[in-house]
Amino acid sequence: MQTKTEGTLTSSPIHPRDSFLMRLLPEKYKPAERVCEKHGTYQTFVTDSGEEGMCPLCCKEQEEAEEKENREREKIKTIFNRIDGLPAKYRNAGFKNFELTEKKTAAFNRVLKFAKEPRNTWLLLLGENGTGKTHLAHAVLKMTGGIFREFDDIAIDMQDAQKRSGEGMKKVISKYASAPMLVIDEVDKVNPTAGRINWLNIILRKRYNDMLPLVLCGNIDLETLCSRIDQSGKHALKDRIDEVGEVVLCNWESYRPKLRKVN
Repeated sequence: MQTKTEGTLTSSPIHPRDSFLMRLLPEKYKPAERVCEKHGTYQTFVTDSGEEGMCPLCCKEQEEAEEKENREREKIKTIFNRIDGLPAKYRNAGFKNFELTEKKTAAFNRVLKFAKEPRNTWLLLLGENGTGKTHLAHAVLKMTGGIFREFDDIAIDMQDAQKRSGEGMKKVISKYASAPMLVIDEVDKVNPTAGRINWLNIILRKRYNDMLPLVLCGNIDLETLCSRIDQSGKHALKDRIDEVGEVVLCNWESYRPKLRKVN
């Protein structure tokens, strides 16, 4: 950019790369002055074939933009590496691109607050299909890191471990019970199969005792969920949710019909 010194305008200094070329091959790279539409006059080189250097300030801006892009790429890579089980559909799901409306604002703010400081809270995202529960859960994981699984995936994992040995079962339970953050989606798929519910209860009990955060997502209401998981008419899950739970009801319209129209 042109600067004013004692009443005269001076051009931008030559780019270090151009200066190096001019010193290395002075017979080829000859001094020249050019004008940048954005930054004004600048010193550069020109060759007999018409090659000439760029505006040094434009070069600097381009380099800074590339550095910023590389930092963002590394940041995203780091975020993805902290998440076990990230589906391709939700790679870009975050708070910034969640479709926010007035009706969703209160729920959105509660989830964002949880993501910033989950502590030992259990977040339950409950409601109808297509309301963005899983999107919000992945927005949380982008900030906290952790494991994402659908309930059936955990059940399959446990069944496979059961076929191997007792140590295998312990490792699988420990993986889900001790993760810094665990998101269980499709928790409404819980059914009265004793083994599956027992495994889930073990994981939930351990996370509760170790004061670790948890996110449960499902197309189900709280009362039905608790009645399915709490066996023999007990109220362990309900009591834990009353103590450390944050229930967010996603009771707005589905976004999927809009997606179908777009596609």
